Amino acid sequence: MLTKILKSKVTILLDKFWSGGISNPLNAIAQITYLLFMKQLDENDILRKSNAVIKGKKYKSVFDGIYFPLVSDINEPKNGASKESLRWNQIIGTPEQIFHKVQTLAFPFIKDFGDTDSFFAKHMQNAVFLIPKPSFLKDVMDVIDEIYKEIKNTKFY
Repeated sequence: MLTKILKSKVTILLDKFWSGGISNPLNAIAQITYLLFMKQLDENDILRKSNAVIKGKKYKSVFDGIYFPLVSDINEPKNGASKESLRWNQIIGTPEQIFHKVQTLAFPFIKDFGDTDSFFAKHMQNAVFLIPKPSFLKDVMDVIDEIYKEIKNTKFY
């Protein structure tokens, strides 16, 4: 059962998509899902790393190493980015910087994530980043962070 506050935050999120120009519910849900995946990937990795440290085990993060996005233009240089910088909690800066990082690196990273023949990879092969404006993306990311905070503060039982 969702709390009133959580329901309100989800409504705000959906309203932001509507007012931001993504009025097709399927497109809005797809974009929200991609962003939630980015957020949850970071949350899960932090938890797994913490558990490994507690148990005294080694942990290989999905954010270890360098990510080289696939480049469609053969003349464009392939610049890599630290995968660590693609964590949800590391995507910071001005709305324009956040937008650029998500659009050119973080979204392609999740699109390329996992085994090439996995169900996830097949689902993501046609994924498109549709968020049109930096301020819109920043607002949506802030609401997603608020939703996560509310979930962490709510006792469901």
